[in-house]
Amino acid sequence: MIYSIRLQNFRLFKDRQFEFNEQVNIIVGPNACGKTSLIEGILVNLTGSSYRVKDPMLVKENESWFRLDIETDRNIRVLKYENNLKTFDIDENKYKRLPSSMKDPVVLFEPNILNMLTSSPDGRRSYLDNLLKQIDIHYAKDISQYNRVLLQRNRLLKDLGPNDYEQIFPWNIRLVQLAEKITKRRVAIVQEINPLLNSNYKKISNSNMDVLIVYSSNINLDNYSNNLLKNLEDKFQLELAMGFTSSGPHRDDFGLLFNDKPAISVASRGELRSAMLSLKVVEVILLEKYLNLRPILLLDDVFSELDENRRHSLTYLVKEYQSFITTTDADIAAKEFKGHCKAIKLSESN
Repeated sequence: MIYSIRLQNFRLFKDRQFEFNEQVNIIVGPNACGKTSLIEGILVNLTGSSYRVKDPMLVKENESWFRLDIETDRNIRVLKYENNLKTFDIDENKYKRLPSSMKDPVVLFEPNILNMLTSSPDGRRSYLDNLLKQIDIHYAKDISQYNRVLLQRNRLLKDLGPNDYEQIFPWNIRLVQLAEKITKRRVAIVQEINPLLNSNYKKISNSNMDVLIVYSSNINLDNYSNNLLKNLEDKFQLELAMGFTSSGPHRDDFGLLFNDKPAISVASRGELRSAMLSLKVVEVILLEKYLNLRPILLLDDVFSELDENRRHSLTYLVKEYQSFITTTDADIAAKEFKGHCKAIKLSESN
């Protein structure tokens, strides 16, 4: 749980301090007043990076540094950025890079999350990978090694000739070993997500619609390693001409289905938003299960495009966790939470 934050030269804030409720915190104000900057400051301190921009863009205009101080029920955390360097001071222990063990679980919902369903597969793969990295340290190492092997294999494909398959064969073996670990873990987490996603979607949307994720690969998942190795062998000549590896977990994807039909074809924007919110609720459940820590919820502009019933259902769910919700409409927040929250009012001048 977060007790307070102080933001210095961060985004729109010169020097502001905020104290928080242990449950729901509503950040209210007009556009461009710093609502998103406030929850971004929480995210950067707890996880080490922003979801929007690189570190230099976090510094307030005409300043050269920023600092974020957060007090939680676990520790006191200070993040400093100056001269293109970040340092972390946690309970007086200093780090140049935030260790995984020092990252607190955070679940973020922001308006652009809907683009994940309609954009390239990269974003959807990253979604699964980022979740798995948080709950499985071995997965983080495997995906890092896989990317290095993939990079080396692609370099070889640009240099080898048509009779040089034996030179790339050892790289195929290593790529397949790592690919199998990654794909099995992704498929397993999708299977764990689906029942939770379906039940939470029904709660949020007050609907009987069945919602699930389907993982897709161009390699048959049965006997995966043998199938991928054969595919790499069969496509060697083609991949020499293309100069890159065309099969493996770096080419996989997942889709969202509503009653067994592609969501982007049959679902309204409100239904898609409800589905993505449900997916975020599932993240919270899984992070708490695997890390034995209660995640912080950061919900940016979450009430827009949700009808009253969906807002009420979401309100019921987020009360179980410390939540930070931005909105321009104080009346909606007051109605949904009926005073059982802390309102943080921002103005255009900070």
